[in-house]
Amino acid sequence: MIPAQVDRREVHIPKISANDIEIGAYTGVLSVQDFGAKSSSGLRLGYHATEDFFVEGTYGRSKVSDQAFRRLGIAIFKTEEVDLAYSYLSIGCNLFPGEVFLGKNWAMTSAVYLVGGVGNVKFNGENHTAYNFGLGIRALPVDWLSMRFEIRIICSIRIFSARTNSSTISR
Repeated sequence: MIPAQVDRREVHIPKISANDIEIGAYTGVLSVQDFGAKSSSGLRLGYHATEDFFVEGTYGRSKVSDQAFRRLGIAIFKTEEVDLAYSYLSIGCNLFPGEVFLGKNWAMTSAVYLVGGVGNVKFNGENHTAYNFGLGIRALPVDWLSMRFEIRIICSIRIFSARTNSSTISR
């Protein structure tokens, strides 16, 4: 029998708790159909129940502009820009936990995840129920810092009702 001559290397195991709270701020771009894209920012509070599942609450703000319509002489809003605020409660699932390698000497703990939930969008003075679905990647360059890159789709379902008042119909 030939003994193995392997040099053992020291491995640093991150001390990341499975029951962890994540608090953070984010910024990005919010694109609203027919109204363009504006910067968006907000706060996020998450709880990692297990290594695979997490729950998070999100609150964010942005602005929406009808400037393109105003150039055509159509004002949609009372002012050119109106506030948009949103809040969600979402559930996430880590699909591919692992590591991201930067060069051959540095590895970061990471996970690709799916997230989805329900919440509220306040837009132009009205509240609307909305659903969000997304995909992202989370990387931890150090044990106390999480960087996330994600894309979410926000769907608001609105049912229009038509009212007919016979006294206002003229021919």
